[in-house]
Amino acid sequence: MNHIKLKSLQRLLLIFIFAVLSTLDIGLLAQGTTIKSINSNGLSRSFRVHLPVGFNANAGLPLVFNFHGFGSSAIEQEIYSGMSIVSDQNSFVVVYPEGISKAWNVGWAFGSTANDVKFVSDMIDYMTKEYNINTKKVYACGMSNGGFMSYKLACDLNDRITAIASVTGSMVASELKKCSPPKTIPILKIHGTADDVVAYNGTFGISQPITEVLNFWRDHNDCDLVPTNQKLPKLNAQETTNTEVIRYLNCNNDHEVLHYKVNKGGHTWPGSSIAVGVTSQDFNASEEIWKFFNRFETKVVSNIYNQTIIDDYGMHKYSNPIPDVLSLELNQDTELIIFNISGQVIHTQSLLKNNNLINLSQLSSGLYFMHLRSNQTNKTFKIIK
Repeated sequence: MNHIKLKSLQRLLLIFIFAVLSTLDIGLLAQGTTIKSINSNGLSRSFRVHLPVGFNANAGLPLVFNFHGFGSSAIEQEIYSGMSIVSDQNSFVVVYPEGISKAWNVGWAFGSTANDVKFVSDMIDYMTKEYNINTKKVYACGMSNGGFMSYKLACDLNDRITAIASVTGSMVASELKKCSPPKTIPILKIHGTADDVVAYNGTFGISQPITEVLNFWRDHNDCDLVPTNQKLPKLNAQETTNTEVIRYLNCNNDHEVLHYKVNKGGHTWPGSSIAVGVTSQDFNASEEIWKFFNRFETKVVSNIYNQTIIDDYGMHKYSNPIPDVLSLELNQDTELIIFNISGQVIHTQSLLKNNNLINLSQLSSGLYFMHLRSNQTNKTFKIIK
C-alpha cells in the first residue's frame, strides 16, 4: 500500500481519536460495565462487558459485539457509540472488545495480525458460560476498522453470528473475493458519502466501494436486485446532511440488506452526542442497529447441520451452536449423557449402531457437555445450544 496513503489514513484517524478524547464526558458511560480477559490463541485478550440494568442470567439475553475503530479503544467506542445506554433501555448485553495494537485483522497490509475471528468465537464461549447469553441472537457491529471486522465475521464466523452492522466500514478487496459464507445473514450498512477516511467510492488497498459491498451481500442473500428507497425526515433544517434508507428485500430466510446512505455525512457515528466532523442527527445509529438486530434470530433451516466432523469411532460431531435435533451416526451401541456446566445430568439416551435422532429442543441456551460411552470409546464433547 502507498506509504503516503497509509500516513494520511493514520493522521485522519488520530485527529478523530484526539477530538473524541478531548470531549469525553465520563457521565456518558452507563453503569454496569466491567473489564474481562481470556486467553485466546496464546494471547491474553481483554474486553468490556456491559450488562443491562436488572440483568438476569436466566433470561438468556441477546449479545451485541461493538468493535472500535483503528487507533481507538473499547472504552472510547462505548462512550462514542452510546450503545450501553441503548442496552439498558432494551435489555441486551454489549461486549466492547479490545484490538491488538488498537486494530482488527481484516486483511489490511498494516494494523493487527492477531486471529481476531478466534478471539470472537472464544468470547462467545465465555459469554455463554458466564452470562448464559442467547446463542441464537449474537450480533456484531463496529466503527470504521470495527465495521470491517463485522463483515469479516459475517464471512468467517457465519455459523455463530446472527446479523451484522457496519458504520463507516467496508471490506478489503481480497477479503471480499474469498468470502463464501455457508448461510445468509442480515446486513446493515451505515455510511456517509463524504467520508474522508473510508471513502464511499473505495480506496485502493484499503476498501472496496460501498455499492460493491452491498451488491455482494444482496446477491449472497438472494435479495431483490432493485431496492426500495426512501428519505428520512430532517429533524434539523439547518443540518447539511440527509439520509436515504435503501432496502434490498425478499431475501432468503426473510433476511434483508439495509443501507443508511448519509449524503454529505463524514466518518462519524450518526446520533452520537459527541460531535466529531459532519455527524447526522436525523437518526441514532445505535438505536437503529438494535432495532435491526432484534428482528432476526438464527434459525435451524433443517434438523441436521451439513458440516460434521467424523472422529476415529465414526461418530459425527456437529458444529456449534447445535440444532434442536441432532442426527448422530455411530458404529457401535453407545450411551449418551449430557451434563450442564454445574455437572448435573440433564439428558440420557441409549443409542444404537447407525443413525439416531436426539431431541434437544428442551435445552435452554447455554454451554453443555455431551459424553459418549461404549465398549470402544469414552469421549466428551463441548456443545453450545
